[in-house]
Amino acid sequence: MIGQTVSHYEILEKIGEGGMGVVYRARDTKLKRDVALKFLPVHSTQNPEIKRRFIQEAQAAAALDHPNICVVHEIHEDEDHTFIVMAYIKGLSLKERIASGPLSQDDAINIAVQTAQGLEAAHERGIVHRDIKPANIMITEKGQVTIMDFGLARLAQEADVTQTLGLMGTLAYMSPEQATGELVDARTDIWALGVCLYEMLAGKHPFSSNTQQAMISSILNKDPHPIAIFMPQISSQFDGILRKALTKDKCARYPSVAELLDDLKGIEVGRAVSAPPSPPEVRKNSVAILDFANITKQSDCDWLSGGIAETITVDLKKIEALQVISREKVSAILGNDAGRGVSEQQVIDLGKALGARWIVWGAFQKMGDAVRITSRFTEVASGDIVGSAKVDGNMDEIFKLQDRIITALIESLDLEISDTEIQKIATPETVELEAYEYYAKGRQIHNQMGKEGFSEAIALMNEALKLDPQYALAWAGLGAVHMIKFIAQTDPKDLETGMIYLEKAIEIDPELAEPYQWLTYGYARKQLYEDAFRSGRKAVELESHNPLAHYFLGVAFTLEAAMEYKPENYRVAVDHFRTNIELQPHYVPAYMNLAWIHLLNGRYDTAESSLKKAASLERSGKQAMVKFVGAQTLLGNVYLRRGQLDEAQNLYLSSIKHLEKSDHVYTIPFLVLTYAGLGSIEIENGANDRALQWYKKAHDLVLQYPQSLGIGSFCVKIHLGMARALHLLGMSREEKKHFQKAFDLFSNKKPYDFSWIWEGCDAQVYYEFASYFAFVMDEENAFTNLRDAVACGWAELPLLKRDPSFVSLRQHSAYTEIVESLSNPNRLPND
Repeated sequence: MIGQTVSHYEILEKIGEGGMGVVYRARDTKLKRDVALKFLPVHSTQNPEIKRRFIQEAQAAAALDHPNICVVHEIHEDEDHTFIVMAYIKGLSLKERIASGPLSQDDAINIAVQTAQGLEAAHERGIVHRDIKPANIMITEKGQVTIMDFGLARLAQEADVTQTLGLMGTLAYMSPEQATGELVDARTDIWALGVCLYEMLAGKHPFSSNTQQAMISSILNKDPHPIAIFMPQISSQFDGILRKALTKDKCARYPSVAELLDDLKGIEVGRAVSAPPSPPEVRKNSVAILDFANITKQSDCDWLSGGIAETITVDLKKIEALQVISREKVSAILGNDAGRGVSEQQVIDLGKALGARWIVWGAFQKMGDAVRITSRFTEVASGDIVGSAKVDGNMDEIFKLQDRIITALIESLDLEISDTEIQKIATPETVELEAYEYYAKGRQIHNQMGKEGFSEAIALMNEALKLDPQYALAWAGLGAVHMIKFIAQTDPKDLETGMIYLEKAIEIDPELAEPYQWLTYGYARKQLYEDAFRSGRKAVELESHNPLAHYFLGVAFTLEAAMEYKPENYRVAVDHFRTNIELQPHYVPAYMNLAWIHLLNGRYDTAESSLKKAASLERSGKQAMVKFVGAQTLLGNVYLRRGQLDEAQNLYLSSIKHLEKSDHVYTIPFLVLTYAGLGSIEIENGANDRALQWYKKAHDLVLQYPQSLGIGSFCVKIHLGMARALHLLGMSREEKKHFQKAFDLFSNKKPYDFSWIWEGCDAQVYYEFASYFAFVMDEENAFTNLRDAVACGWAELPLLKRDPSFVSLRQHSAYTEIVESLSNPNRLPND
């Protein structure tokens, strides 16, 4: 309809679509203003009930006059069209805002307050929205909030609508009573606003589940995690507000939006709120250890902040009576604040978020060789400090000082421990202070995953081992560095050497989880999958709450699925990546792996959501455990597949700026992939000369770094892209040359590495060939390669349907057969 004029409205662009209609931006030629027109779908105009509800929306919304509710100007009906004329709101939806990352407490309150004010006005007139969700909340550049789409609203007295039309609304934001088909009232909007508020603060949905059935089950039966898990610095009163808004029993929920609004405004001005926080679920004898603050402020001893906490954690895990919360889970909450010191109130809030009974926290002060460590043991439920220890000594006595802290802790908590446990605690990981320092500094460098840091990290670990050859953590650290080194240059010797070091760590300390998790990765890269699974399961057995153990198991299943053509394994991989994210929400590669699996299966919306989170973490620097790159490029690939070329190009160019300054082990593969993506955009735009320039830039990088991980698959993609551009330029001789290079390279898989990498696997290469053959009208080879792609696990039905190369083949029986086979692959759990 774009370009048409309906009545006195000139249609300018499509801006949205939902179950109740399509929305366009239009120009009111009489009043010279932009408006939004919401059209009832043509196929629905013959349905009297749907038409009645559509008109009811206009009547209900038109009766509302409030700055936080979208203004309805008129309703238009003629033989061809039925549409509502609304105010055009220029801005972002709350859904788009959340996709950029969690909001601050102040911003979330501001948006929730304005939304509540609009709902209050509607409820006063007996109108329930019934579909409050982030997509229906618009925010202008000036911060004005407008509630959109009363498409599911009904006058409260029309009780028969639910019975005749069944469940309405968006499942993820339905109240329990709405999800079970009961009659609803204003309290269902309160629930939905509570879900939106939680999502604004946490950056994730409170009841996210794999399937619709699981989602309904979560809504009906499960309580969301305390909001402090995702936002430790948040007001402690927020938990009470959210719990009261999200109470399953609507009779115990806020009885009116006015009372919720009052509590939200109470937090704004710092007064008490009506909703008491629910007592947290505390695991018996659970303890969490926070990084010790560096009071000295000397950066050269920052390593001691985590070092003290890590040593205490390792020792406390040896006590059977204690449940020690993993360091990774603690760091997921602390984020960049680790080691900077926390207040008593923050300690209590963190403890509640972790479900810990006790928190161990403190600080250290170093002056020359002298060091003082102050520790406190806080009982979370009461907020009382149940014990403390202040120990002074020299740095060469650091391990004895830490033992004194543990002794004080055991006495304060009145724990009973066996002689065997005492012996285990008394046996330190190393007795050499210098070895301890070398190891801690080596780990810091390793976590940056930069190529320039390999030699330094290896040297530091080796220095630690010279001082203490029985230092198991240092052997594990040395093995881990070699695993990362393999990624940069794909030298099998790095895998072999690293695995020898990891086995040595296990020999010294069989109860250490870290070497098992890295062995999982090593075995998987060697394509010894059963060994990889066995090692990964051992790591999980030793530390079930260790996110890296689950991550590497997910990687192993992903590699077997991609390299051995066992797509059923993607489902298992997804489960492990999701567990990783639950345990450590700031671990970027888990989001990237999850997204790639969904991309391969044509689930672009799910992939986009994961990659937006990863890209936000990458840009913010709030990554946990290790530094990662490439999320923006993968997000650009989502938009490229959809045909959103401008969005893809912007992300690629932004990614290049970031990658070109990076020394990360994945920098080169992602730069190559980004340049190739820009080449694909230029072909779609008809700029074939510019496409060749981008492909050449990518190929030059391949030639410069031929041993980069997975670079072979990207090189095939580059040659096929160049062949396509040359075909369009009429340069058939050059086209054939590049096609032959692609064919020979994939046939021989030499001289480049063809290991799995994001966007680099046989399934995707077969599709590249299929698309090229379809492009040059080689029907037989197009379908042969397409079948091979599907057999290897490729299932991107949306891409196949959009790919212009296949336009002329869509009536072919082979095309129909393949489309039908991909329509319900049933390989992954639903989101």
